[in-house]
Amino acid sequence: MTTITNKQMAAETGVSIALVFLVVVYFWWWMPGARGERSRPDVPVPEESLSIVDAHPKGSEAAEVAIVAFSDFQCPFCARFATGTLKAIEDLYVTTGKIVVAYRHTPLSAIQPMATRAAEAAECAAEQGQFWELHDQLYANSRRLTSDVIDELAAMVGVNLDDYRDCMAGDVAQKVQNDVALSERLSIRSTPTFMIGRLESGQVHVQRVIVGAVELEEFRQAIDEALASTAAMAMAMPR
Repeated sequence: MTTITNKQMAAETGVSIALVFLVVVYFWWWMPGARGERSRPDVPVPEESLSIVDAHPKGSEAAEVAIVAFSDFQCPFCARFATGTLKAIEDLYVTTGKIVVAYRHTPLSAIQPMATRAAEAAECAAEQGQFWELHDQLYANSRRLTSDVIDELAAMVGVNLDDYRDCMAGDVAQKVQNDVALSERLSIRSTPTFMIGRLESGQVHVQRVIVGAVELEEFRQAIDEALASTAAMAMAMPR
């Protein structure tokens, strides 16, 4: 028979309250999709242009509009976007040569213990031309990520494991931290966050910021507006 003392009960109650508090903070602060449209964090449209040269741009080199996703491989709302809405955007706009999609890492490591390792693994896969392949697998398996699972997914997409391990043991963490620093400078506080705008010579001139895994229609509206304004600028230029 196990006897629970008052001190033990108090300690367990304190732990339970702390866990509930952390969960509430997580959903309120980091997950705008759970808080609704009105309470999304306000992220200003940056005045600076954003380079996507090292952000794994996916799409035609002739595209004149880009979406830059600031995302976390363990964030469930990021996974919902990556496994659903992103596919529709690719079919409508990327495969047709209209836009480019780029990716920046924003791992919320304080609450997502495998997010940073997953980001580093994706960067190491990128060195072998497999970023988007591992990106897709990481999001498809985001709820069960461990160090071993991440490595297994890397092997599954066909990376050379010796080179992958060397990369993971190297300075890949700096690339991820550079993305994190950019996110902080842009006042991005939650994932996913998207910046959409005109693309010129590898630089995105942001026109619209979307916070949260919103419906496809909101993305379509933002993309179509960016395409229209880019076309209008081209028409207005002297020939």
